[in-house]
Amino acid sequence: MTLPVPMRPLGVAFAAMLCATGAVSAVAEDFYKGKTVKLLISSGAGGGYDLYARFLARHMERHIPGKPTIVAQNMPGAGGMKLLNHAYNAGAQDGTEMFTLHQNLPMYQRMGARGVKYDARKIQGIGRLSAGNELLLASAKSGVKSYKDLYERELIVGSTGASSNSTVYPYLARNMLGLKFKVIGGYKSGTEVKLAMERGELQGMGSWSLGSIYVSGPEYLTNGQIVPIVQFGFKREKEWPDAPTVLEIAKSDADRKALEVVLIGPEIGRSYWVGPKVPQERVKILRTAFNNVLKDKQFLQEFKRQKMLERFATGEEMDAFIAKIFAAPDPAIDRLRQVMTKTGGGRCQDYSKGGVCAQKKAKKKKSEKSEKST
Repeated sequence: MTLPVPMRPLGVAFAAMLCATGAVSAVAEDFYKGKTVKLLISSGAGGGYDLYARFLARHMERHIPGKPTIVAQNMPGAGGMKLLNHAYNAGAQDGTEMFTLHQNLPMYQRMGARGVKYDARKIQGIGRLSAGNELLLASAKSGVKSYKDLYERELIVGSTGASSNSTVYPYLARNMLGLKFKVIGGYKSGTEVKLAMERGELQGMGSWSLGSIYVSGPEYLTNGQIVPIVQFGFKREKEWPDAPTVLEIAKSDADRKALEVVLIGPEIGRSYWVGPKVPQERVKILRTAFNNVLKDKQFLQEFKRQKMLERFATGEEMDAFIAKIFAAPDPAIDRLRQVMTKTGGGRCQDYSKGGVCAQKKAKKKKSEKSEKST
């Protein structure tokens, strides 16, 4: 006869759990006490990535055991790739460095593009404060009234790098949807692009996130100075009810499937990450601290007072978004690569593996040689 195993009283089990939790907290406090945690920002000052990150830094430090100081630092460049390459290969891997992620970089890697020195599948999400559709827009001074005008006339927009939203989205709109965007590169940040539009140097912007507009240009939601053209998102935002999503005006099912991969980017939004080798116990500490920030009364009051756009999500949800990008079917990725390197788009080496570009170049030379011989 087997004797029943006696159950531990609930009070004893609960006390044991508290002791374990307390032990973890004590270890975390010992590690973080007196330390400085960097929060690296993948854009210049004044934009959405910057403002949300600095806001988080002010509140999150009091929720990390040991109450370390969090210092926000900007590291713009190459559409956010400069920071991600640094964080992945040279950044601190002990839980004292967090960073923002430019949302198209996982897709950029999935396409096999150049300059990638990271594996987005291995970075670890901490959480997200905000997200929202990306808007392609025209200045009201341009005379453009809707996306239909761009089937006939060209709109000049600015770009911050080959992998940035401000390049990827107008190229896709041009080469997949038939909208005539001309992209001018060389701008260091989205703020610079906005200022160039305000000066009349540009006729519009190739990307401006709703979350960023809320903090860096809320007046543009109501002042009539911009014309919403088309949205990169799964459904229309209420702030832009008359601007269609790219899915609505896509020309084929193949294009819609490709665009569904692109639209995971805006879901990544204004999110925060740590490097691939940060120990799981530190990742858990930072995720718990982030989640506690989202329940903090002082944080929520200030968030609301500053009229930020609330689209909170956990670190685990962020990891899942990246996994979806890498699970996307190859035909969808091939279609994106084809569209991004079409005439009027980017260079092959920007959006394809070197071998693919070499094959295309050889094929082109062979074709040209054949034409000359006939």
